[in-house]
Parts: sequence; structure tokens; C-alpha cells
Amino acid sequence: DGQTGLATLDPTRLLPLSQLIRLSVYWLGLVAVFQGIGLIMQERIKDLVPDETVQYTTLGVVQMAGVAIAVLVQPTVGSISDYTISRFGRRKPFILIGTTLDLVFLIGIATSNSILVIAALVVLLQFSSTFAQGPFQGYVPDMVPAPQVGPGGRGGLTLAGVASGG
Repeated sequence: DGQTGLATLDPTRLLPLSQLIRLSVYWLGLVAVFQGIGLIMQERIKDLVPDETVQYTTLGVVQMAGVAIAVLVQPTVGSISDYTISRFGRRKPFILIGTTLDLVFLIGIATSNSILVIAALVVLLQFSSTFAQGPFQGYVPDMVPAPQVGPGGRGGLTLAGVASGG
């Protein structure tokens, strides 16, 4: 993620383990949040929607809206970050904004008791998370040289995130 925002050659300098861990922990957090939200919503829907015949249909609609947002936002913002020129680099502004909004929407989800508000916040959380994820998926290849990318990296942390969240 060069300071000029211009495309650079593949990284060749090996990163210290501490930096690789920081990158992996961020990805772990993203995966764990959505695994956790899915489980939490399965329980909260019972209190928020008293009619048992529509509880899971309602949850399904909210989740489908989130998937639609992800399909549109993640590749779009990821592509925009490819061409962004910023003194902070190409990807970091998107990652920072998306992550900050994630925190706001998670607090809202935790403190709201209306299905409409929670549904809106879950969809907004999906938007903000994919706003960060698209550029982050480009950030890793920008930073991590090929010999350090492998099964213990993002794939391993994705599995750990799924396991920790559900």
C-alpha cells in the first residue's frame, strides 16, 4: 500500500511475524463478528418477532439484504481502492472508515430492541464491514510477499473465526 497510491510491484521484503499476526487478527475479527451476529440473531429473533411463523422468514430477509449489500459493496469499494491516491495509502482509509462504522453499528445492534432498527443496523454493519473487507483483500497482497502467504494465513484465521463465532 504505497504512499502515492500508485500500483507497485509485488512485495519482496519478508514481514516480521508481529505484522503478519496483526493482519491475521483483523481478518479473524471480521469473520468472528459475522459468525457471532448470525448466532445472536437466531436467539434475539425469538424475542423481537413474537409470531413464530415469521421469525425465521424475517431473519432470512435481513440476511439476504446483507448478502446483497456484500455482493455490491465489497468488489466495488475494493476496485475503487485500487485507484485511490491518499497520503495514508490506497487501502487504509477504507479499512479505517469501515472498521469504525462496524463498531458503531455493533453497539447499536447490542442496545436496540426493535426488529426494524436491528435489521437496519445489521444491513449497515454488512455495508461497513464489506467497505473495509474489499480494500483489505487487496491490502494483504500489497503487503505480504508470496512466500509468506499460505495455509496458516488468512485461510487458517478464517477457520478460527468461524470456530470462535459459531
